[in-house]
Amino acid sequence: MVDRELLQWLHENSIIDKRKVLWWQLGFEGRRIFSEEEFNAGLKRETYEVTFKLESGPVSPYQFSCDVWIRDEVPILRKDTEIRGRQVPVFVTVKPMSHPSHGGHGGGWWDLNCARTPPDSHPLGFYLSPHIRGVVIDQTPEFLFWSPFTWGVDEGYETWKQTLPNEKFPLILSPVGLSKFHKNLIKRSWPRGKRPQIKAKSLDLETRGIQVVPFYEFDPTKNHVMAYPARLFEDRLDVPVIVAGDAEIRRPQILGAGYINVTGLRKTDPPFVDYWPLDNSMEKRAKRSLISRLGRFHN
Repeated sequence: MVDRELLQWLHENSIIDKRKVLWWQLGFEGRRIFSEEEFNAGLKRETYEVTFKLESGPVSPYQFSCDVWIRDEVPILRKDTEIRGRQVPVFVTVKPMSHPSHGGHGGGWWDLNCARTPPDSHPLGFYLSPHIRGVVIDQTPEFLFWSPFTWGVDEGYETWKQTLPNEKFPLILSPVGLSKFHKNLIKRSWPRGKRPQIKAKSLDLETRGIQVVPFYEFDPTKNHVMAYPARLFEDRLDVPVIVAGDAEIRRPQILGAGYINVTGLRKTDPPFVDYWPLDNSMEKRAKRSLISRLGRFHN
């Protein structure tokens, strides 16, 4: 059940941007919900001496300890944490040590070996330790929907870690941009790893008075637009499909596979939506998928 009041409070306090709805497809890479006991059993404590140097000068060696995930599945631990006096549903995860490093090279154990090797040993990257990835919006049998923490900061080129009072897990700020998340899914899921071989179309939001909304606020009788996962191909990740409402015809329209950007390089940059139209057969597949999950495309 989506707690709209809580999500609106988080949005108004710039803790999240409610328009940034991401999802994890359960089952992909072994992603599933773990109990706290099972989650703790999959962790192993690693301790080593850190001796790395900073530009300001050498750092005295100290003992660094972290928990790493020794199973192959990507775990999801749901829990509540306190933020400004309110209990907020979040999820904790950690990258398995068996998975490749960024760029497809090495892996967590290789990273650990490099991190602990003198003379420039350093703390292991925080993705390889348990961390809070984001705020849980909703969970279905197929997906965990979530919003990343933003704290009012525009997306940049680096991900930051932040701690909360009385919370043992650090949280991650803006682990991935919304448009990048959509684009990666399309690129990864489309046959031969390519997007549709035509130029993307742009939806004129400003002229037509179209508002980007999260799926749980989408109203097909209003000038709304949202993205939601739809099954276009078998044995592949689901693809973000752009759905638009219309105040005149008062019914939803599937525009195509695409992406939404609500954060530009500057705060004054307006949101935009780009999409690739689907052929008739894929549009029918998308429609069947959305109806099975959302009824008439909305709650």
